[in-house]
Amino acid sequence: MADQPQPQQQDPLPPQTVELVAAPGIQRDGTIFLSKRWTDGNWVRFQRGKPKKIGGYRSTVSNATGPIRKVLIDARQSTYTAHTFSPWGVERIAFDPISGAGGGISIRTPAAYSGPNYNINWSADKLISSGGSTCTLVALAASDINDISSDVAGPLFSGDITGTGVLTPVYSDVAGTVPLTASGDVVCLPPFVFVTGSNGLIQNSNPNNISGPANGWINSSGANVYANIAYVAGTKIVRGLPLRGGALSPSGLFWSLDSLIRVSFQGSSTGYFNYWRYDTVSGHSSILSKNSVIEYDGMYFWAGVDRFFMYNGTIQELPNDTNLNYFFDNINITQRQKVFAVKVPRYGEIWWFFPKGQNQVECNAAVIYNVRENCWYDAVLSRTCGQEADVFPNPILCGGENSTTAIRVPYTVVTGTFAVGQLVTGVTSNATGTIVRITAEPALNLTNVTGSFQNSETIHNVGSTATGTTAASGVYPNQSIEIDVVWEHETGTDKVINATQSPIVSYITSPVMSYAGGMGAMQQPQGVNLQTRAIRVEPDFRSLGALGNVTGAMSVTVSGFSYPNSTPQVSTPYTFDNTTPYVDMREMRREMTFTFTSNAFNGYYEMGRVLVTLEPGDGRG
Repeated sequence: MADQPQPQQQDPLPPQTVELVAAPGIQRDGTIFLSKRWTDGNWVRFQRGKPKKIGGYRSTVSNATGPIRKVLIDARQSTYTAHTFSPWGVERIAFDPISGAGGGISIRTPAAYSGPNYNINWSADKLISSGGSTCTLVALAASDINDISSDVAGPLFSGDITGTGVLTPVYSDVAGTVPLTASGDVVCLPPFVFVTGSNGLIQNSNPNNISGPANGWINSSGANVYANIAYVAGTKIVRGLPLRGGALSPSGLFWSLDSLIRVSFQGSSTGYFNYWRYDTVSGHSSILSKNSVIEYDGMYFWAGVDRFFMYNGTIQELPNDTNLNYFFDNINITQRQKVFAVKVPRYGEIWWFFPKGQNQVECNAAVIYNVRENCWYDAVLSRTCGQEADVFPNPILCGGENSTTAIRVPYTVVTGTFAVGQLVTGVTSNATGTIVRITAEPALNLTNVTGSFQNSETIHNVGSTATGTTAASGVYPNQSIEIDVVWEHETGTDKVINATQSPIVSYITSPVMSYAGGMGAMQQPQGVNLQTRAIRVEPDFRSLGALGNVTGAMSVTVSGFSYPNSTPQVSTPYTFDNTTPYVDMREMRREMTFTFTSNAFNGYYEMGRVLVTLEPGDGRG
């Protein structure tokens, strides 16, 4: 019988070195095994298609009243200021333009404002005078943070943005007796101020005239011919922003709950509605929150109720196959009005902060769209509002971390004085607290005030005008107050609160690599049913930028599974720094990912071409 041919024995696959390749962005929708992008990460952005750590942030003021719902930055000569708006009212904070350190706080809460009101969703803007000599701050206290469609109108206030006095009401009549109110937004299209509200309301002032005897909101004759009231949509107008209008300037875009309207100044009586024209750009759009809209280089981006939009002459859907479901499946929709957008132009980013979790009442996460890289990623961070870098060199964000609870306490001084930072003791409870701020409150008679300092709480506002004959202390009923932090972002690499510095954890996880599934996100599958053994990683995190090489120790962790539905197996971290040429290991998985982590003081990195050496492992799953 003839010899049967024997099967040829295949030579084992040799080790091979491949680049760790992934498309920019962090994939949250779909499956890990399917992703060609990075599959996990936090506090990492993308530049030139590669991951790098996001910058640090530091506190500028740590005793602002919160929760801060709006911040407005302004620069005059050598003084930078931030006006912050909370349920308690309005505060003005002075900043050093070089160091970013915050100075004293001035209370600018209008006398007519009754706080705290936790349903207030402040909007604010500034209007420069025709001669450029003054700049007016305008602020609308709309009661719609719990319901974007609320018809409850709030008052409009104004004041010199360089001043420290309280803001005053804006009136809608010549006599100055009827406060101007609106339920939506306030926006300045210089030299006009617009307010918006229910039933499609868009109302504008006369040029550079919002209050006074010749009232700026009355359309009569002469200089008062441009003021106008129009109802241009079937639902509430919740947001307005300036728009480049060319010859038809000023112009603006106004978002209703289901449409987008363009308003333009016609400059002659042939225009609609007394010199103004109102055009519906789209009657079928949506908006998630009034503060989810942001302008970026003449384009407008916003979150709708089920997708993201952009406007650049026409409305388009902003494509997102990366974290669209992650955003809308996890948002607490009952807190939608707290969603806000802020941009970081240096890195081409737009951040949408949102309350992640069905029971989460404040924003604690963000999805990020990178305009330059055309990709999406996300971050875990708690903030309540913010403003991008414009007059101030870095973004300013407020609240979230390090917020504390305090109480407002009146007192009577018989002898001696009080000072900020002083420890005081309740006369009946012996509970102690530290004075954070001293402000002049209305005169109080403490004879009928009962109670004492609450244990372990901080005294926030102490009024020096209380009346009485003996030293006493007490609390206002239900006057617990939140102390918030104002942060300067994109500075340094760590979190700095007062004098305390903490590292910020940043990490990024690769797509799946394997002999069966492919050696990288951009490479074809090998089709070999073998396990994969990682034997070496060659880190490339050296930066040519100002921060230099990777700072602080980093680590690489190997994770993986036998099959996509198997339980992941995670290795111990392998550490390296900027002097480590390679990291040797022997980690075997059928499907494998690599996670690079920085968690060191002054830690920073930019990823380059990371090489991984792999070899065939066992021939079983």
